[in-house]
Amino acid sequence: EINKINCHLTNGQRILHGGKLPDGVVTTTAPLSTTLDAQVAFREAEFNEKAFNNNEINIYELIVKDPKTNVFISDDKGEHSNEKEIIFASGATINPSSKEIVTKKYPVYSKDDLKHPKYIAVNYIEATIS
Repeated sequence: EINKINCHLTNGQRILHGGKLPDGVVTTTAPLSTTLDAQVAFREAEFNEKAFNNNEINIYELIVKDPKTNVFISDDKGEHSNEKEIIFASGATINPSSKEIVTKKYPVYSKDDLKHPKYIAVNYIEATIS
């Protein structure tokens, strides 16, 4: 369990999360996977038709502020050897401060129709996490 580790990130540390979170301030109810690699965050937002179904890709740059939530930092030498994953225990508070549309024309495909793309927005969202 992550809370047994008693490890926190440093105030000001920046990490990335690719995916959809509820609008506004949110407190997580499950562990939250983050990464130091922008490409990994982007691919996670696309994985398994998530971007297609969400009609957008959100890349969160999370800035640690007054860290309170425990984290587990994975080694980059195992199953996830392409990244260093940082998993926040449930209970992390995420407070968005800005959102910028990077593009409105990013093509995504349904696995049932690989010939006709749907064009969606890619958003960069800056937020604090504690």
